[in-house]
Amino acid sequence: MKSSKSQEFDAIQGLLLGIDIEKRGYNFYTEAARLTDDPRGRAMFQRLAQDEVRHLAWLTGHKESLEKTGNWKDIELTGEALSLGGRVFPKTAGPRSGAKPKTRELEALRRGMQAEKDSMTFYRELESKITD
Repeated sequence: MKSSKSQEFDAIQGLLLGIDIEKRGYNFYTEAARLTDDPRGRAMFQRLAQDEVRHLAWLTGHKESLEKTGNWKDIELTGEALSLGGRVFPKTAGPRSGAKPKTRELEALRRGMQAEKDSMTFYRELESKITD
């Protein structure tokens, strides 16, 4: 298998990667919310999970439009502009993600923040690899 550095993607493949990342993000934040004892921390992780749902809907809408019409879905930007998705979010917010019992909330938040930064970098790299 080629490394992500040398691989090229078409728009649908790029969207599929983004969809995978958003699903992983949703699962990560949902699990973090479930494991968090503090009500404010739980609410924060639930809001972050809902952000991932909105991102997923955005990407899915574009993928479906490209598949059906060959054109990108018309959008108005509001300022929020597959296996490689694992490089952004771990599978869960559990012990393997670095979230430990006493520091679970802070560790999950740190990991989530890093994952968001990593995803921005990942999407910038992916942009240069899209062939259409």
